[in-house]
Amino acid sequence: MVQSVDAAWRAWLDTLGTVGSDELARPGLGEWNVRELIAHTLRAATTVDRFLDEVRPAIEVPDAERYCELADSMTEAQHAAVAQRGRDGAEALPSDAPALRVAAVCVVEATLRRLRVTTGEEVGATAFGAMGLDEYLRTRLVEVITHHRDLCHALGRPVSQPVDAVDEVAAILPR
Repeated sequence: MVQSVDAAWRAWLDTLGTVGSDELARPGLGEWNVRELIAHTLRAATTVDRFLDEVRPAIEVPDAERYCELADSMTEAQHAAVAQRGRDGAEALPSDAPALRVAAVCVVEATLRRLRVTTGEEVGATAFGAMGLDEYLRTRLVEVITHHRDLCHALGRPVSQPVDAVDEVAAILPR
């Protein structure tokens, strides 16, 4: 799973490298602009760090499919909190595209370094309960692939993503 996540992040970073500073304020997704969409997507890496820091003794959410079901049933207040975290995250990022990309690369690379020394058997905290690492990484793959596509559409760029990662996401999401 780490390999699929790694490939998805690298494709996202490649697209991020094409973003100009003048495009960051453009509409991104829903109420987010491009910069806020980028910040939200980057949380898919930082939440892995939190997961690894908050080890749990037992699994409460069995798989990525159940996690996605729980995410789909969030309340308006929970959705509003997610939207606000995207805006808050954008405020913490540099305001020019080259510096933003450097910051994103640093975050993603740090997370990938941590993942390379895991067993995949770790159990950690998520927004919906404790899960096994490999299943949690599948949820992060959904985030990166989905929001990479959103970013490309917002910018009018072609979508280029690793086929294996896209196939994995298609297997997770309900039809």
